[in-house]
Amino acid sequence: MMKKYVIGFSTLLFLASAVPALAQDVQQAPAAKTINTSIQIGQNESTFSSYIRCFVAWNAFPGARYYEISVFDMTTNQLSESSRFDRSSINHTATLEPGHNYHISVRALDQNLNTIGSSHATIMGANPSNTYLLMNLI
Repeated sequence: MMKKYVIGFSTLLFLASAVPALAQDVQQAPAAKTINTSIQIGQNESTFSSYIRCFVAWNAFPGARYYEISVFDMTTNQLSESSRFDRSSINHTATLEPGHNYHISVRALDQNLNTIGSSHATIMGANPSNTYLLMNLI
């Protein structure tokens, strides 16, 4: 019994001493170079991306067959994105350019594409704190 304990303990010590050596080998491996044009922004990642990903969500609207989202860049005076989704989608990730001003609108459409509910929001000076937007369709 004591022999098993000694063998088990010495194995544990051996493995524990090998872990830092393995970690050093991994840390010394050359890093692969990756170019990201767009990543999910977190507090510490904002300097690694030239765009901001803004998650836009909205409530399910009674009678809606489709939802349509429009992202208008007021800085460049251009429509950045326009998409239509079936009723099962109640969110979208919009790509924003840092520092630009945006008008974002969501419309609920019936089966004949008539607007039955809508909401809009304005983002002034897009920055990494603008990564989530909840829209209330009325």
